[in-house]
Amino acid sequence: MSRYFKIASWYFYPQKNEVHNGNEIIKVRPKTSELLTVLLEANGQIVSKSELLQEVWNDVIVEEHVIFQSITELRKIFGDTRVIKTHPRKGYSVSVPITKQTYTHNCGEASQVNSPSNTQLKTRPVRRFVYAIIALALVLVTFLTIQNHFDDKEPHADAGAIIVLPVNNRIMGSEYKWVRYGAMDHLIDNLQYQVKPLVLPTEMVLDTIKRANLAIDNFEEDDIKPLFEVSGANVIITQSIAGFNGEFQLVYRVYKANDVSRGVVFADDLNTLLSDFQTLMLTSLGAKQRKVPSNYQRNFTNTLMASAIDEFQIGGYEKAATMFQAVLVTEPENLLAIKMLVKSYIYLGEYVQAEKIAKNAVKFTEKNGELKNLGRLYVWQAISVIQQNKYEQALLLLDKAKPLSQETNDHLYLANNARIAAKAHLKLTNYEQSRKEIAKALSFYEAIREPYGQSSIYIDLGELELALNNIEQAIVAFTKALELATQSRLTQLIDISNEWLQKTSEASTNL
Repeated sequence: MSRYFKIASWYFYPQKNEVHNGNEIIKVRPKTSELLTVLLEANGQIVSKSELLQEVWNDVIVEEHVIFQSITELRKIFGDTRVIKTHPRKGYSVSVPITKQTYTHNCGEASQVNSPSNTQLKTRPVRRFVYAIIALALVLVTFLTIQNHFDDKEPHADAGAIIVLPVNNRIMGSEYKWVRYGAMDHLIDNLQYQVKPLVLPTEMVLDTIKRANLAIDNFEEDDIKPLFEVSGANVIITQSIAGFNGEFQLVYRVYKANDVSRGVVFADDLNTLLSDFQTLMLTSLGAKQRKVPSNYQRNFTNTLMASAIDEFQIGGYEKAATMFQAVLVTEPENLLAIKMLVKSYIYLGEYVQAEKIAKNAVKFTEKNGELKNLGRLYVWQAISVIQQNKYEQALLLLDKAKPLSQETNDHLYLANNARIAAKAHLKLTNYEQSRKEIAKALSFYEAIREPYGQSSIYIDLGELELALNNIEQAIVAFTKALELATQSRLTQLIDISNEWLQKTSEASTNL
């Protein structure tokens, strides 16, 4: 016997991932189907974004834009914006009549078992209530216990990350659209091989901008403080380029915690301008003269790549994926386009396709010996397979990635590697190994002062403690996650931490 829902005049079959409207059958993506099921089970109550992330995307690291993508898909399917209602700063609900029914596969006859008036669907208490007194008291009593989990930390780095922001591009003409991300990516690629601190890779810079809720097209003085808070960075570099052939100028600012230096570079052509600025930055950041890979590609040689990034940043993952694919037709080894395409497919729930793209990229990256990108591609491949519940395979891929990231001192991806491994071990009920990986991830996130990762890993620790029925220690972990998220104004993680605290405290009172 299987269930289905009658939503006004539509019929939704979760097991089939289908919505029926008369004779029309509409296929729904699996993750979008899961999200709709959660909303329907709530029976008209509001479901927060953080709860949707926990229930639908609980085994992967994603941003809340994936929710917006699924909500948009559902509104297109129903053709009626009243079906799913948005509650600003609260979440979503289904606002039309819902009836939950069952049917038997052998006879195809449906029988109503419950109606909205008598069905006992999941109820959700009011969100965002923090059990501060309980949690803080437990922190004082048991915080040392949690610290004992992290005795075997890796050595810490001595500085936070360097962030290079997209360029404020004031050059007239569509042929220069690539400069916004291209000049940024070019500087990042060269700095990461020649300076000691972590230089945040382009795809992670874009995530950081999203977390700070900033516009992508221009950056003002007021935007820098929230970027420092969200990222834990030590240095942030901005660029503004203007002019025309024969007279280009680049105005830059290098921000540190309590200091900012400014300057301007002039050149007759754009290539010279970017090269001169790169040399200037390498000198000012105390670069060690390491060899830069000779096979570096300019990842933004056409406007299509920049347009794809723009689309990705506003949550248009399907359109962005199409654009990244088009870029790869002419530039099949454009590694940034590949990584962004894999991310797009993951956000779309197309995990098999994401795995295929990452696997193919690994093959040619192995040939050219670019270790840093090879390690990162293995991690993205692992993310795509863990979403398919292939936990053992994900761990094998992470084992391949780890020595590559170690050799290149890629602390961010070492942290991500350990966090994903911890999730896989938790799913496999290898609890002690999961705890060890959480400890490793935390040490790396602390080393690069990455607050999003630190807060997230304490949430993971809380989930592990719950699996072991260690309620008090789970509350301590979730409280620490909330503290870190609040300090860095990480709205999404504040909501998730609050909800875990509430659920865990309720579980404690029911014991």
